[in-house]
Amino acid sequence: MTHLNRVDPAHWEDWQWGGRGRNGGTAPTFASIGSTGIYADHFSSGDEKHFPELQVPHDYVEGTDLITHLHWMPSTTATYTGTWTLDVVYWLSVATGTPMSAVATSTIDFNGAMNARDMQSADFSTVLTGLDRKISSIVFARLSLSLSSGASCILGGIDAHRQSDKPGSRNINTK
Repeated sequence: MTHLNRVDPAHWEDWQWGGRGRNGGTAPTFASIGSTGIYADHFSSGDEKHFPELQVPHDYVEGTDLITHLHWMPSTTATYTGTWTLDVVYWLSVATGTPMSAVATSTIDFNGAMNARDMQSADFSTVLTGLDRKISSIVFARLSLSLSSGASCILGGIDAHRQSDKPGSRNINTK
């Protein structure tokens, strides 16, 4: 995959979304991963999880794109066919006061034989554009699953690769 708007001497970092999720709509089941006693969200078809108020980190290279990806695993060994969908309400820019407007939708389609609890990772089909985006901007998102074959899918995490140029920022809302 070609990463857009490459800025040197920036480097790539992960912007973790997993710990900030709140359930909304039809929530996934919070259940043990196999018999481990460790719990995670188990998505069935139609389940969704909302990620409100994800704040863009201060070391983000302003204006660069985000490559969002998902880590997940099937709960049983079977053939899985489905689509993960990520809807993002475009960023509220704290620095400029630009209001949220368009929703960007991106998908990951999968189809094939899979082993139980074998971690999968894939980039969403659409790169989230960073055009005119600033540090401390806010993102709201919803992750949902449409599953036509296979049992539930276990969410391992969702994050975005972002370009980072220096630790933090010099001021509260500006680089």
